[in-house]
Amino acid sequence: MPRPLHTAPAGHTLRRIARLGALLCLAAALLSLLSTCSGEVRLFDPAETPPDTIPSGVQKADLILTVQVDPQDEGVSEALGWAQRAVPEAEVTLSRIRSTEELTGVTGDAGRVRFERLLPGDYRASAVRLLTEAERGRLVAPDEDVNALGGGTIFTVEAPATEASLELAAGRPRSLVISEWSVESGMSSPGTWYDFGDFLELYNNTDTTIYLDGKLIGAGVRGAWDYPNWPCSAYDRFRTPDGVWIYYLYQFPGSGRQYPLPPGQPVVIATDAIDHGQYAEGMPDLSDADFEFIGSADVDNPRVPNLVSVGPREYFLGHGLLYIDLDDIAVLADSVDLDALPKDFTPGGLEVWQIPAAKVLDVVTWRTTRQGSFLPCPRMVHERFDRQEARILDPCRSYPCEPRSGQRRVLLVQPDGRQVLQHTLTSARDFFARPRTPGLLP
Repeated sequence: MPRPLHTAPAGHTLRRIARLGALLCLAAALLSLLSTCSGEVRLFDPAETPPDTIPSGVQKADLILTVQVDPQDEGVSEALGWAQRAVPEAEVTLSRIRSTEELTGVTGDAGRVRFERLLPGDYRASAVRLLTEAERGRLVAPDEDVNALGGGTIFTVEAPATEASLELAAGRPRSLVISEWSVESGMSSPGTWYDFGDFLELYNNTDTTIYLDGKLIGAGVRGAWDYPNWPCSAYDRFRTPDGVWIYYLYQFPGSGRQYPLPPGQPVVIATDAIDHGQYAEGMPDLSDADFEFIGSADVDNPRVPNLVSVGPREYFLGHGLLYIDLDDIAVLADSVDLDALPKDFTPGGLEVWQIPAAKVLDVVTWRTTRQGSFLPCPRMVHERFDRQEARILDPCRSYPCEPRSGQRRVLLVQPDGRQVLQHTLTSARDFFARPRTPGLLP
């Protein structure tokens, strides 16, 4: 008899148990991690203490944050008359690491914003500045296509006051971008997880047709799998501007011009192109997806073209690529000579490949918002590709639930109705969470 579609195998349960064990190990190793990866840390019950509550005997801290244009994009600040690269009217979000509470502020003319009565400790900050139509009209080559600025950083706040800076990179429309990532697992019954309803949505953010033939989708090296066996420093060589290192790589079919994507149109790549609502409440019907990943244990939808694994290995569950971990990196790239790619091994012995920077089309990074979670390593990829991960999704905890997705923001609408999506090299600012909408923009 053929195998039933997407029943949860024993290995699926073991993987969930392994994840729980890994999280317990992470919690047990917190002190070691913080001293290894983040330097001296001054967190006080960070998972539960509200940001405006100062424990007895702890001195409050003020933060003055200066937001500037990255020196590499200084031409933007010069054209707009922003002295000393200071970014006015930037929207800033501040949160303590291991906390889901957020503070917000807006910079003044000098690019500064002040936060008061903070709990001393490690913080993450991100900012975005959308350019007005008039400001975009003042830009000159090679910056005439810049439409926003974005960035993120991590730093330590100390009492009585701390000054820190945040540099924003110029955001450009790019060509082919990741417009939606759906990675939250659903529940097929109380306490039983269902992982196979994932999908990625891509979008043609230009005014010309793009051909998908030969393009690549991968999962990036992030270090969390091997922690705490190796420190974060063991992964420094995988976070370089030369390219993005990947664990898995899948390729679109086609020989050159078989799969056109018109301007302003999305395309959906499902893990499995079936109606997942049959197996878990709230999961999407992806039977009409444009493409699907395929693996050795998969039931193929013959109506949907397949993306196939091209290395370094097939994803271990046999259904093609899945982004189901608490943190992950999605990499979109142009076609490459696979034999010529740089190759290496992680400290844990996994073979990994590097996609050269010139071939990288888009990178999106994310981590869970789960209360009490923390960053195994402060940075997931080099800032050339993404400056701060999105923390907008929290795995379902009750049954039934409707998993959400991360969706890229619409920046502006052209006179012909074509939407231009925001791309500031900062997933934290480019994406927001909402119910899944495969094939539709926000």
